[in-house]
Amino acid sequence: MILYKTITFGDGQKVEFGVPNADFEIDKMFALRHRVYVKEKKYVADSDDPMADADKHDKNGKSTYFIASINNEVVGTARVIRENITPMEAEYFDFEKPRVLNELPQEKIVEIGRIISRPYQITGIKVPRSLVMLGIVSTMTEFGERQGIVGGYGAMKMSAFKKFVKLNVPVHKIKNAELKFGKIKTDDPLSNFFNNDDPVVPLYFLMKEISTYTDTIFNHSRLFRKVGTNLYEFQSNGFNFFNRIMLFASLALRKFVWS
Repeated sequence: MILYKTITFGDGQKVEFGVPNADFEIDKMFALRHRVYVKEKKYVADSDDPMADADKHDKNGKSTYFIASINNEVVGTARVIRENITPMEAEYFDFEKPRVLNELPQEKIVEIGRIISRPYQITGIKVPRSLVMLGIVSTMTEFGERQGIVGGYGAMKMSAFKKFVKLNVPVHKIKNAELKFGKIKTDDPLSNFFNNDDPVVPLYFLMKEISTYTDTIFNHSRLFRKVGTNLYEFQSNGFNFFNRIMLFASLALRKFVWS
């Protein structure tokens, strides 16, 4: 793994976040995706193929992966797709591009997806609620800043979107978007992602907002203590971690006017 961040918690436990660069890490990442998208969520037709959910964006080298690891077990993952035209625009929805993104260079706009967090299910270790997800978001943000990424798109289930909203993660629903997935020919294996009672929300984000959000979370002494280069200790004292995130993030993001 190309290590970006390590968070310690509990009695000597730690979560490592970064970009996988070993075959076993890639294999475990796809195993986690298979567990969630094929077996658990059934977004993909049932298959024993460990890469059943892999699409052309996994195969054409345009995706960068991010993982969270506990004791060498991959417990969380996400990916960033960098294409000339994002999958959201080309395959999933018809929509008017948000004004704030329309003013930014297309080559610096990405798409995020395959966001998964299953620490307890994989390891049996109790991790503070939302810690893995926030670490993944922070890692993607750091990567994005290094790459000059300014914003992008994503699509998630309404239930997941509501969790992000509760955490005050600055992602914004795209207004008046019309689903076109299924109306055009595509080899995307996630056919059932769009076909159940939990609707899909198309969204966009701005890197400057996400960066402010993650900086606030990881630099606040009541949430974390920085004990080394890219090494943070979770502060378990005080009130609920989830509630603290909502409080401190909301204070940090007041200066932004969201579209």
